[in-house]
Parts: sequence; C-alpha cells; structure tokens
Amino acid sequence: MTPILALFVLAAAVDHSEPMVLNCPTHLDTTQSLSSVVPGWHAFDYRFGSRDRKLPVVEMGVLSGPPENNFFLKPETTYSGKVGGDFVNRWPLQGYEDYSFYCGYAKTTIRLSMKLPAGLKHCSVEHRANRPTRAWCE
Repeated sequence: MTPILALFVLAAAVDHSEPMVLNCPTHLDTTQSLSSVVPGWHAFDYRFGSRDRKLPVVEMGVLSGPPENNFFLKPETTYSGKVGGDFVNRWPLQGYEDYSFYCGYAKTTIRLSMKLPAGLKHCSVEHRANRPTRAWCE
C-alpha cells in the first residue's frame, strides 16, 4: 500500500462528519431458570403477567472500558418543556478511547453493547413524547 493510500484509508477510518446512527434491537428474547432447587418451595414462571418473553428496550447509554466492568457514564441531560417531557442525554467522549454503546431491556439484567470506533466526540440519545427514541454519535 502506498503512503498516500494508507493516509487516505486512515483518514476515512476516523472521519465522523456524518452522525453514526445507533439502533438498539427493539426487543430481547430471554429465558430464566433456577440454578438449584429450593427445598420446600415450588418454582414457577410468572412471566411478568404476559406470555410474551420479548422484552422491550428501556435504556441506552455509553460505557467506558470493557462492558463487563459496568462503568456506565453519566450523561449531561437537557430538558425541553415540562418535567417528565422531552429530553436529550449527551455523553462527551474525551481522551479515553475504549467506549461502547449499550441497550438495556425491561425486566432483565442483560444488556447488549457495541464497541464504538475511536475518534468520536460525543453520543446522544433523544427522548421525545410519542416518538421513537433516537441515538447517534458524532
């Protein structure tokens, strides 16, 4: 590879002029079971009042370092309108380059994460009443 071509490839890899749109899977299908029998007790699956085990996404955010370390970054939050209304969470990404975006789901501790490419400046999640939540990084 020529030096000019290598420089172009490197520049393209860190060019984030277009926002990187992040779409969490809308639902997560899970199972749960006991790891051992509890003497004198009968176990049953409550299913949270529903036969549907597809759990909806309820949170999104940014992690620093390996996801297993559970280092959830606190966002800067901007509210527009009344309390409980629309808001935007924003995470500045500075210095440390090992960031992941995560999706959290209702009634489970399971989270999905995706490693973010180096060179991003911030990520945002926009919550608007009666509209799908949007997430992106730039």
